[in-house]
Amino acid sequence: MTKTYHAPKNQQPIYGGKITLYQLSGLYKQNWHMRFKSPVEDGKYIRKSTKTEDFSEATSVAIEEYDRLRVRSHLGIKSDGVTLSMLAEKFDPQMSGVEASIKIKRNIMKKYLLPYFGKKDLYAIDEGDIWGYIQWRNDTYKPSKHAPNGIAASSVQLSLGILRYYLTRAFNKRLILSVPNFPTES
Repeated sequence: MTKTYHAPKNQQPIYGGKITLYQLSGLYKQNWHMRFKSPVEDGKYIRKSTKTEDFSEATSVAIEEYDRLRVRSHLGIKSDGVTLSMLAEKFDPQMSGVEASIKIKRNIMKKYLLPYFGKKDLYAIDEGDIWGYIQWRNDTYKPSKHAPNGIAASSVQLSLGILRYYLTRAFNKRLILSVPNFPTES
C-alpha cells in the first residue's frame, strides 16, 4: 500500500514566526494545520490539525496549544503529562502511616483509582472529572453481601481522600494547575 503525500500550501507564519499554519494540498476539507518546535522536547516538532477551515480560529487554536505546552515546560511537566500512576510512583515512598493503612490505600488505588484515572492527564483536572469518577464507581458497582443495596458513601469518600492526597501533593510540587473541589458527604 502506498501513502499519498499531501504537500503543505498557504504556509502562514504567526506568533512572531514561532508557529506556522498551513493547509494540505489534495484534501477535500481544507483544515488548517499547525507546526512548531516543541517547547517540551528538544529537536521535536509538533504537527497537528487545528480542526478548522477558518484562519482566525486556527490561529487562536495554534497559539493556545503552543502556550499550553510552554507553561507545561516551564513547570517541568513532560509531554506525556501527569498521570495518577506517575504520582503514585513519585509519592508512595514518602507516604507515612501504619503499614496496614498504607496497604489499604494502595489496594484502593489499584482497585478503583488507577482503572479510572491511571492514564488520564491530570494537569488540568477539574470538578467534572471527580464527578465522572463517582458516576463510574456507581456504574461499575457489583452488589456484595457487605453492601447489597449499593456502593457505600464511605467507600467513595475514602477513595476520594486518597485521590485528594495525591492531587494536593502534585499541586504543591507544581505538577498540576489546581486541586479541584471535592464533594463532601451529606
